[in-house]
Amino acid sequence: MTHREFSQADTYVNLQLRKQTCRESAVHDYRTAFEYCRDVIKDYTQEHFIAIYLDNQLHPICWRELNIGDGKTCNVDTLTLVQTALLCGAEQVIVLHNHPSGQIVPSPADYRFTDTCYEHLEWLHIELVDSIIVGDWQNPEAFYSFYRDDNRPSSQYTLQRKREETAAL
Repeated sequence: MTHREFSQADTYVNLQLRKQTCRESAVHDYRTAFEYCRDVIKDYTQEHFIAIYLDNQLHPICWRELNIGDGKTCNVDTLTLVQTALLCGAEQVIVLHNHPSGQIVPSPADYRFTDTCYEHLEWLHIELVDSIIVGDWQNPEAFYSFYRDDNRPSSQYTLQRKREETAAL
C-alpha cells in the first residue's frame, strides 16, 4: 500500500491523491487506521500526530502529519486539521498520535484535544470517526481507541455503528 501525504501547495496533488487512494481498502476502525499509519512513522522517539482524511465510504483521500513533538508532548492546531479536511473534501477524519513512552492511557490533554477536534469538525458536518493513541508501532494491540475504549466520539455515525454492532450480537 502506498502512503501519500497531502500537500496544500497544489490542488493537482490533491486530485491525484484522491484518484490513487480511492482504490485502497476502507479505513473503518482503529485496527485498519493503525495498519494504514504503521509504515508512515519511522521515528518512534518523538510524538507524531497524524490525520487520515476519508471520503463517505471511509476510503482514504490522503493523510497528513500535523505535527511532530518532543518525547513528551505534541501541540496541534485544530485549524490545520479542519483546513486540510476542507481542502481535500474529506467527509470523515481519524486522528492518531503515538506516545513514545509506550503508555496508551490518555492524558487529560488527549481527552480535551479529542473533544475539540470533534466539535470543530462537527461544525462543518465532518465526522471524527476515531482518535487513537499508539504505544508501540510493532505491537498491533498496543493502542487506545477513544471509540472502542471510551465511547467517543459520539457522532451520529458512531452511534449508528454501535447500534449495528449491538444488533449483530
